[in-house]
Amino acid sequence: MRKIVSVVAGIAIVVAVVPVLSASAAPGQRPAVAKASPARVALQQGIALKVSFHVNGTTTIANPNLRSDMDIGPGRFDGEISEDPSLPPGTLRLEGDLTLPPSQGYFIAFGFMPVTTTTEFTQQRKARGTATLDLLNQTSHVDMTIPLRIGARGAKQDGVPLAIGKNCTTASPAVIRMAGDVSLVPGEESVLESTYPIPPFTGCGTKEDLDPLLTGLVSGPENELVTRLKMRCIGCLDY
Repeated sequence: MRKIVSVVAGIAIVVAVVPVLSASAAPGQRPAVAKASPARVALQQGIALKVSFHVNGTTTIANPNLRSDMDIGPGRFDGEISEDPSLPPGTLRLEGDLTLPPSQGYFIAFGFMPVTTTTEFTQQRKARGTATLDLLNQTSHVDMTIPLRIGARGAKQDGVPLAIGKNCTTASPAVIRMAGDVSLVPGEESVLESTYPIPPFTGCGTKEDLDPLLTGLVSGPENELVTRLKMRCIGCLDY
């Protein structure tokens, strides 16, 4: 149990006024613990637990006119887990913010035309979903959706600047669902796989309307996303 206690050390500080561990056991014996873990005690007292992950990923654009991979990150997901009486017992509310840096992409458009661009992923509202904690095995099952508006800038076609302007983005957010088991061990990597649609583009082009070009190249369903998460902290005192 000492390993579990180390994972939730931050939580133990938050709820230090509540005794959760018994006196140290004799050598060679497991220390006895209270029935409620520090995490559960904190949640039952209405304290939202802060969680934070390092985030990296790779996305594959499914549109046959551009099909290619692009690396995403490194970024961070900072969120909170809390009790919600409207959810089934044992299921917790999860909300948070995903912060990603711009990604540099190199693509071959239409199978022969090299294109480079800077792609930005901007969260439009809180990521929302649910989580279940298994502190014994130091894992959590998460299921959440994140709305990200996808923007493009600095595009070049075969090295020649393409005047798409600074306001070229998807007309609506791409809604990405992330679900799966996540390790709560600091530094241990977890992988979540998703598919998501990319909406049509708008606001592209300073001299002519390039919305149809960007939409025809990039937009469409069944784009793949592989997200790699590494726990920074659970029960963080601060992000």
